[in-house]
Amino acid sequence: MKVKHGFLGILIITLILTSTYPGVFLGLEWVWASNTVISTVDVGERPSALAFNPSNNNIYVANTNSNDVSVIESSSNTVISTVDVGDGPSALAFNPSNNNIYVANALSDDVSVIESSSNTVISTVDVGDGPSALAFNPSNNNIYVANAYSNNVSVIESSSNTVISTVDVGERPSALAFNPSNNNIYVANAYSNNVSVIESSSNTVISTVDVGERPSALAFNPSNNNIYVTNLVSDDVSVIESSSNTVISTVDVGDGPSALAFNPSNNNIYVANAYSNNVSVIESSSNTVISTVDVGDGPSALAFNPSNNNIYVTNPVSDDVSVIETTGSKPIVDAISDQSISIRNLVLSYGNNM
Repeated sequence: MKVKHGFLGILIITLILTSTYPGVFLGLEWVWASNTVISTVDVGERPSALAFNPSNNNIYVANTNSNDVSVIESSSNTVISTVDVGDGPSALAFNPSNNNIYVANALSDDVSVIESSSNTVISTVDVGDGPSALAFNPSNNNIYVANAYSNNVSVIESSSNTVISTVDVGERPSALAFNPSNNNIYVANAYSNNVSVIESSSNTVISTVDVGERPSALAFNPSNNNIYVTNLVSDDVSVIESSSNTVISTVDVGDGPSALAFNPSNNNIYVANAYSNNVSVIESSSNTVISTVDVGDGPSALAFNPSNNNIYVTNPVSDDVSVIETTGSKPIVDAISDQSISIRNLVLSYGNNM
């Protein structure tokens, strides 16, 4: 007779414990392994950007072709509201100073401001040509907007929702990230294959860093103060040491990396690979890929939700959002009795026959 190794292991442990401690009851608690897709949420047409709102624990999704924003309640992973915005929404950012969501509309050349308590648009701000990325700067409460076709960055004062400065950068700026370790704004310039560093106190470019081909996304890692840059054409991620603004590592990932997110629960960097339909997980202490997660079609944006430690992924080709559970553990066996015996993190072997 063929017996599964896992079942045999449980049987042996059960016999040992019950014979040694009469009356012991064993309970096996299954916990799914980490980095697995646990849900898929249908949203609007061509979802292209994400933002988490900690004031209500909702996820906001910019739908480029339907000109609206879907609001996902993260406790149930269901859409609870849809907000009409400008033409071609392509980027999102949350502003904790007023709890508003900012939406860059690439085709109408403006930014919609959504009041998150009511999920209504309360203001529209004209910016440059083809706004494609957003970042909030907590050191001055300003919103930075990358304008892809005018090759500059608009600075919005969020208290008045007016543009107070415009900063020239490289060619086709496509992504932004704020670095709290130096209060600088990093700008990925897709066509000049570099990253501009803006000193936010003066709103001037103080450095330019060469990276891979077609940089398309940025993320700050507070565990090492590095900036991660996806390079869409060279299929890798550049790691910039922010103290010196130099590239210290390059990590090969999937095909067409287009988005990044940092997960503080495990200090890993998640990379959406648009052309291989998966997400690479980079361990930031070693800058190596430790896992690859299959998602929907053409993943283009990522967001971390600290209320459930999940990563949300937009899939613009399949018009949905994948939810990746990033935490998990091995099966747990509990021995419950008067003796309060417990065995945890027991490794059992499955799939082999004897």
